[in-house]
Amino acid sequence: MRWRDRFLFCAEAIFKSQAETGEIKGHYLNATAGTCKEMIKRAVFARELGVPIVMHDYLTGGFTANTSLAHYFPWDWFLFVYPYFIFYQTPIL
Repeated sequence: MRWRDRFLFCAEAIFKSQAETGEIKGHYLNATAGTCKEMIKRAVFARELGVPIVMHDYLTGGFTANTSLAHYFPWDWFLFVYPYFIFYQTPIL
């Protein structure tokens, strides 16, 4: 399943569950990709779907990608920066 199919599936599930329950729902769609241009493309697609939250891995994407995404999107849309490395790749002593 490609990222577009996954984003469409998640958006459909979010809106269906909101309609059925009347509650606000969300899901963190991961826009992390190999290049900054690809990350912006994924985030734009998620925004066009109307998904409220998009995340990207700060340490994998890097400072430049984080800054580009933050400047590219306005403040009325939530971009979640997820430090994957800190939580899952720290050695357990």
